[in-house]
Amino acid sequence: MPMPADGGAFTVSESMLDTWNTIGKVLVSMDGVRYEGRAQMLGLYAVGYRGERFLIRTRALVIEAPGQGLRTRVDALGPEGQATASPAAAALLQVLARRVPVEVELYRQPVELPGN
Repeated sequence: MPMPADGGAFTVSESMLDTWNTIGKVLVSMDGVRYEGRAQMLGLYAVGYRGERFLIRTRALVIEAPGQGLRTRVDALGPEGQATASPAAAALLQVLARRVPVEVELYRQPVELPGN
């Protein structure tokens, strides 16, 4: 399978913090992922997967239009913070792209305002 130009990066319709937390939940439950550390303020997880070490990064995206909602971009970086599109990183991003939206839907609750 050809490597995606963006290394498998994807966008989630959710806040950065909730996306970051959800990714952590998925990572620690996955076979073959070695969890090495995290940095919440930077939106990073350090992991090992398929013999490679890299970072999974979450970044909040700017709301560009009224009603657009919160969005978070998820991508992978090399251990020194450089962009990476390694096969292992792309494979892990592919799994996360499938699992994170499903996990988000499990905990997302509609906000009901008093009096409505």
